[in-house]
Amino acid sequence: MDDGQSASHFEVTIAANATPPVVVATGELDAASSVDLGQALDTALNAGQGITLDLSAVTFIDSSALRVVVAALRHASDEGQPFSVPGASDAVRRLFEITGLSSFLAA
Repeated sequence: MDDGQSASHFEVTIAANATPPVVVATGELDAASSVDLGQALDTALNAGQGITLDLSAVTFIDSSALRVVVAALRHASDEGQPFSVPGASDAVRRLFEITGLSSFLAA
């Protein structure tokens, strides 16, 4: 049945002209959309300048998406690249606080 609403919406973009590249995620971050996020984070990390991850427009985040973010964080750390999350929605902020990742959030 189509109620006129689309299934979960997710979009990820990379502002590669910024240093480090800015990865912007919008919508629901779940098992399906975390694949797209992972690909974008890999692309940004391959540029070798680190990542700025903007999660301010993420309306939902689950553990599969958190795993992708942590994997990118570890990869950046292993490569000596900066990794920051200057923007986080309330949903993201709560999950980062629960999991001890809040130190990566901007104040």
